[in-house]
Amino acid sequence: MKEILNNDISCLKDIQSYVLFYFTASWCGPCKRIYPLLEKLSEGLDSETIEFFKVDINENDDLTTELKVKSVPTF
Repeated sequence: MKEILNNDISCLKDIQSYVLFYFTASWCGPCKRIYPLLEKLSEGLDSETIEFFKVDINENDDLTTELKVKSVPTF
């Protein structure tokens, strides 16, 4: 699973597959429980079909606001 940092989504410009954004926070209990399952899922799927991105809402304020993320976890 890749991680988006500092609202930098430039890594998305060359993607030609489906994208799953996993909005999370370090203080979120449910997020911590879901993460290992998503990590395992992302390792088992072809990245040419789907790309997984972890987005911490505290480190990506602008992106979180722009996409209207209201709670975590959000996909």
